[in-house]
Amino acid sequence: MAIGAGLLLLALAALRFHWRAAIVGVITVPLSVITAALIVNLLGYGLNALVIAGLAAAVAIVVDEAITPGNAVVQRLRGRRASPDAEPTWVGVQQALATVHRPLIYAGIIALLAILPVAVLQGRPGAFFTPMVLAYAIAVIAALIIGVTVGPALSSLLFARWEPKEAPERGPVPWLGVRYRSAVQRFSRSLRPALLVTAACGLVAVAILPFVNTALTPTFQDRNVVVRLQGQPDVSSEAMSQRAADLGNMIRALPGITGVGATVGRAVTGDRVVNVNSSDVWVSIGPDAGYKTTLAAIENAARQVPGATAEVVPYSTQEMRDVGSLNTGANTVTGSGLDVLTGLNTPLAVRVYGQDPKILAAEAAKVQQMMTTIDGVENPRVEGAATQPTIEIEVNLDKAQQVGISPGDVRRAEATVLQGIQVGSVFEEQKVFDVIVKGTPATRRSVADVQSMLIDVPGGGHVRLGDVADVRVVQTPPVIRRDAVSRRVDVVADLGGRSTSDVVADLEKQLATMSFPIEYHAEVIAKTTADEIGIGRAIGFAIGAAIAALLLFQAAFNSWRLALVATAALPLSLTGGLITGLFSGLTFGLGSLLGLLAILGLAARYITTMLSSIQGENRMRISDDDADTIYDRARESFGSMIISGIAIAALALPIVILGPRPGLEIVQPLALVLLGGVVSSLIVALFLLPAAYLHLIPPRAEEAPPERDEELQPVAAATGA
Repeated sequence: MAIGAGLLLLALAALRFHWRAAIVGVITVPLSVITAALIVNLLGYGLNALVIAGLAAAVAIVVDEAITPGNAVVQRLRGRRASPDAEPTWVGVQQALATVHRPLIYAGIIALLAILPVAVLQGRPGAFFTPMVLAYAIAVIAALIIGVTVGPALSSLLFARWEPKEAPERGPVPWLGVRYRSAVQRFSRSLRPALLVTAACGLVAVAILPFVNTALTPTFQDRNVVVRLQGQPDVSSEAMSQRAADLGNMIRALPGITGVGATVGRAVTGDRVVNVNSSDVWVSIGPDAGYKTTLAAIENAARQVPGATAEVVPYSTQEMRDVGSLNTGANTVTGSGLDVLTGLNTPLAVRVYGQDPKILAAEAAKVQQMMTTIDGVENPRVEGAATQPTIEIEVNLDKAQQVGISPGDVRRAEATVLQGIQVGSVFEEQKVFDVIVKGTPATRRSVADVQSMLIDVPGGGHVRLGDVADVRVVQTPPVIRRDAVSRRVDVVADLGGRSTSDVVADLEKQLATMSFPIEYHAEVIAKTTADEIGIGRAIGFAIGAAIAALLLFQAAFNSWRLALVATAALPLSLTGGLITGLFSGLTFGLGSLLGLLAILGLAARYITTMLSSIQGENRMRISDDDADTIYDRARESFGSMIISGIAIAALALPIVILGPRPGLEIVQPLALVLLGGVVSSLIVALFLLPAAYLHLIPPRAEEAPPERDEELQPVAAATGA
């Protein structure tokens, strides 16, 4: 940030931006950002990665708000030199700021509308993005408020005694302005070049968008990494512990590793629905180690674990997945979509209730077969089909009665020897250790060993467990899922080609015709946790925001044609961001998407600035507005826009050069997209808009002022009016 701020000041100095206007910007830019950060902090969100990302997305608007009004003041005061009836300096400052701020306020509201679809997301995704949305909105509002309060006050103080010299303007901006006028004049001779550029931008977008994926949840280069080991359901606790220990020793030997720990299964009161076949190996990477190299070495070591699948994820990513496991205790969703935060990416499920697992599985299979006949249902499948071998002991009442023992005696004896029983606790170093009495491993190595276990008989003597009970191995599910005090199995499916309501209606009709055993039934679960996002609501607000932007442009320009031109220019301004965003890969992460948001806000300001300047004070094209007049007015806006674009690029350039290192995972792709977006926004505003205005907006006859009554003139003179 410090390097970027230094480059910004050097850029302003190289462009010979007036030092008084630069001082106003030096004060208002950090004031806007700090004000937004303090407000977000007071709201209880702190300064986390999402808050910083929201502030970074608003920086382009903040910088432009500091430069455009200052340049307008300088141009207004320089223009009054040739006027003998020039107003006082402070009046010129206030009039210049009032003229430029009016369209910028409309642009600021449009910039706020751009974040509206994200702001209305509901459920856990909505809560996740709330800090980012608030930071962006508050920063934009703070920039607008400070721009109409602090900016004018500072400008009035600093420019109060400034008298521009009679010498012509010097520097790169006036020199570029002359060449720009010639270029836009040649470009606007006909509408064909503008149409060709528009078509080229559209073709680029059409060619890029089908290959671009979006990742709405960020991925950080977290130096705390978790290796998720998942063995087969029949893996014992001892075997999984040994695998976790072996993997931990392999990782500990790698260079750059500072710590390794592991957990097997879950705690007694843990919230994760996992068995002893699941293990987490926690790894800490040193601050001086190469992140990508070390992470690749960890992944290679994890692949060498026999009989288990391994996944290496940063700790922060795992924490986001844990948000999605709140309802079910597990999150099977991978990737970077919003489904990670809900833990469910299937829009449809039929839940089958019952008691006996075998009958429940059979009925679920019938439901699955029925769902294949429904139009719009794709890939129906039964969840929770995995099983594990388990020793089942069933007491034979007749045999137990013959030897004089009760079923309860048998169950207590086998539970104590095979599973263990707590008999007390030991307190040591402020810790509590449970004391468990359990049989030796030799008593449970096989079914035969379990059958040979001896049970005390009342009155003396022993009897083998196999003589009074049936001991066998059966397949059982590793997790028993219940709902409404009943076992349940979900048959889930995807949707395609039809709406959810139509498919649900057909499913309910088919379920009504199916017969289930007593105490068994099925119902459609149409509203899953994935519905809490409210995508339909977000799409509706996005359409409403586009319509509102059109209406705001109409209010700003007092012309429906110009409003349509401005609205169409907004997506064209994103082309440069789409192109530069490809340098970070075909996946547009949260940072790249925020960069597109920043471009939309900046493009709205450039569009309103240019079209308002071309329209002039009449807010319409009158008969005197010939081509030369339009070119001269476009040149007036050229200076502020080119200075703003170069300043924003200077601020973003160091972040782009540093690359996607830890701490810049969101901001670096944002800056990369913003660089390309600044270029395309300037091309659209500086060339396409003047050409469109010249050829698409016809001149209107200027209304003549009302004639004065000649007979009233002597009376007016006599009264001194």
